[in-house]
This record gives sequence, C-alpha cells and structure tokens, in this order.
Amino acid sequence: MEVLSKNFSKRIMDSPSFKFHWKCDKIKLSHLCFAVDLIMLCYGSPSSAVVLKAALDEFSLLSSLLAKQAKSNIFTSGLSSTTNQQLINLFGYTVGSLPICYLGIPIISTKLRLRDCSPLVDKVSGRLTSWLNRDLSYAGRL
Repeated sequence: MEVLSKNFSKRIMDSPSFKFHWKCDKIKLSHLCFAVDLIMLCYGSPSSAVVLKAALDEFSLLSSLLAKQAKSNIFTSGLSSTTNQQLINLFGYTVGSLPICYLGIPIISTKLRLRDCSPLVDKVSGRLTSWLNRDLSYAGRL
C-alpha cells in the first residue's frame, strides 16, 4: 500500500487540476487505507476524480491488484446529477449510501454511541451464547 500512497501523492502534486475535498484541504488528505480497503477523497469534480482514477489504474498495472467493481461504491454529496453521472461512469462503481460500516461499526463524524454499535454488540452476544450452549456442559453453564 506504500506504493499506492506514493502514487497518489505524486499524481496529485503533478496535477494542477486536482482539488482536495474542502474538509481535507488543510491536511492534504486524498485517501485512507485500511488493510485491503481504500477510501479516496476529492472535490466533486471530474478533473479531480480523473487524477485519482489514473493513480489507481497505474497501481493496478504495477501490482496486478484490481478494485472489484461489484464491491466498490461511490459516495457524492451536493453535486449536480450530470456531474454525479460523470463520476459514476468514470469509475464504474455503484452509488452507496451513508453511513458506511467498517468491521460492523459505522464510520460517522460524531462520537460513537451505544445505538451505533448495537448491531455489533448483538452479533457478538449471539455468538457467545451459541458458543456457551454448544461447547459447555450443563454444569459449566451454571
């Protein structure tokens, strides 16, 4: 992923048409990598998206790793329907809805509350109950 990060940085610095998302401009944030997941961030213009797409395509050629279109989403906000459609056509991804979840926890801009984590807590509780019922003897469950 280090090669991907350097590729993004090089492409962005070499391109006068790239604009950062307004909340990412101060720290020059263009992407986030989590293990095998990637979030790309930019101003909602086709010229900025083309720079990110070119960096991603170059990385794919170098590494033979491809983004799976069936598992990839694009998120936009405040764009005209024409611009929105241009970005969808450029990447070929489906339109996603917010909030997105990562490992069962929603990615939100505010402090996490219990209700935000309740699906994950319920899932873990269910698995623990299943494990207790399956693997412990009756005496061990008392």
